[in-house]
Order: sequence, then C-alpha cells, then structure tokens
Amino acid sequence: MHIKTLRNLGATLDMTSGRVKNNKIAEELRIRGNKAFTLNEDPSTVAEFYTGSIAFALPASQQLSFGYANRSAVLFNAQNYKDCLLDIERSFVAGYPDNLKAKLYARKVRCLIALKKSKTEIQRALEETKRALIDMDSKAPGRVLVEKTLKDKDHLAPELIQGFPKKPKAFKPVIKDETCDISGATGVTIKYSKKYGRHIVATRDIEPGEIIATTEIYAKGRSQHKRYRECAQCAKRTMAGLPCDHCPNVVYCSFTCRDKAWAEYHETECPILGILYDLEIPTSTLLGIRVTLRALHEAGGVFGLRMMLKKLDSNS
Repeated sequence: MHIKTLRNLGATLDMTSGRVKNNKIAEELRIRGNKAFTLNEDPSTVAEFYTGSIAFALPASQQLSFGYANRSAVLFNAQNYKDCLLDIERSFVAGYPDNLKAKLYARKVRCLIALKKSKTEIQRALEETKRALIDMDSKAPGRVLVEKTLKDKDHLAPELIQGFPKKPKAFKPVIKDETCDISGATGVTIKYSKKYGRHIVATRDIEPGEIIATTEIYAKGRSQHKRYRECAQCAKRTMAGLPCDHCPNVVYCSFTCRDKAWAEYHETECPILGILYDLEIPTSTLLGIRVTLRALHEAGGVFGLRMMLKKLDSNS
C-alpha cells in the first residue's frame, strides 16, 4: 500500500531503530566472543564478536574498554601484534580498570619483543607492567602469566616469532597516458550516439589481457553480514575495525577511512542506516544512496550536482 494512502488512513511509520549504541548488547556480544575464544574457534569469527561489541559500546565507556582488551587477546594469538598494541592503547584510553591493566601491559611487552622493538621501549613497558601488578589481585586470573612475562622476558622471543607467511603485496597497475581524455585509462575515449548513449570506444588496437583502465572505489555497498569484517569506506578486510562514534552499523580499518567516510556521506546516513537495515533495504539500494550522498558532498549540494550533470550532458 502506498505511504500516502497509509497516512490518510491515520497510520504512522515507526522511524526508530534498535540498531543504536547499547552497552547491554555490547556485553552480550563480548560474552559470545569469550565463549568462542575459549573454544578456540577461528580467530576471525572471535574477533567479529568483539568488533560487534566495540561497535555497540558507548564511547569512552568501560564496556568499550573491555571490548578492545578482549580483542587484543585474539589479535595477539593471531600474531597480529601491531593491531594488538593499538587495541591495548584504545582500551586504556576508554578507561580499562587499574586492577586489570597488568595483564594488558604484559601482553604489550610480548608484542614489543615479537616486533623487535628497542630495548628502551621494551624496558618502559616492563616498568609499566610492574607498577600495574601492584593493583592486581593476588588470585586474579592471568597474574601467573604476568609474573612469567616479568621473570622470563629474555626468553620470550623464540615463542613469539611471527609464523604466519606475509601476504603478497597487491598488484596495482599504474596507467599514465596524457593523450587519453579519461583519467586512469589508455587506448579508449568516450563517445555518444542515439543508439548506445554515452559509451567507451577503442582508439587503437588493444592486446588481449591488456589493462586499459584503473579506478578507485567510489562507494562500497556492503552486505550486513560483513559489516564487522570489512571497512565500510575502502572494503579492506580487518580484524581490528574502528567503530563510528554515533552508530553500531559500520566499522573502519583506520581513522583516515573513518574521517573520510564521515565527511563524504556517513554523517548524513548515520541516523537512518539502522532503520534501512531494519527494513531490509537491498544492498544495491543502499549503495545508490551512498553514491548520491557522496556526489552531493563533492558538488556542494543539489544545485551544484545539477550543474555538474548538465555540464556532462553538454559534453556528450
């Protein structure tokens, strides 16, 4: 039934969503992550629970600090020591309790040793661990490991050697053709005809398998089940996603991607994204919304976008 008809009948639309920051949901997801961690499930699966917890946790809350702390353990076991260190620091910033900090400082020491950091940096972390141990309960779980780290610091390196093979660098072809009127392309140009509309045609013979164009992703449409595994901005897979400060619906691989997304489109989509998910709006439609929002941002508004489109049409 049409929305206008529903309104005439006195019906109302509930424009609220359950997909908002919520420490209770954050705790539930973190507990599920703890169970999966105890059962030695796949690290990516465990990290996804913790990332969900981090996404739902209120900013600067103790629940957020717990999420980062727990995820740092998964990252450590996966030998992702750099991201582990970042999560440890994020946990401290969010207000991780003093009586539990020794465990994280000990983990930090092990990360620094594995990454072959300077003796000065490692010694500083050891001193932090010693000071934090004073606040730790004598019977607290994990105290034995902390004391072992302090005692055996000179013998930890062999067991912390990064055993996972390094991923090969992604091949990124570079195309520089100043004679081509399409940026990032070669051997092609844009034409217009009544039959095909605006289309691309070759300007020279193109060899089989030849790369004729490269382009950056303009906007990424991401299915819901991947929202805590991939960066919402660049689509990079990540086990250490950073949350939006205002909604639990997206994570990012870096502050750079988070800030860029907020400036280009997420500030506008953020209040309604949870509702769109609740309504099960198709991924393709969500992508269309994001493309439109980014285009509006780049054009400086609706009027600017209209002018850009008119200019494109006049050049056809």
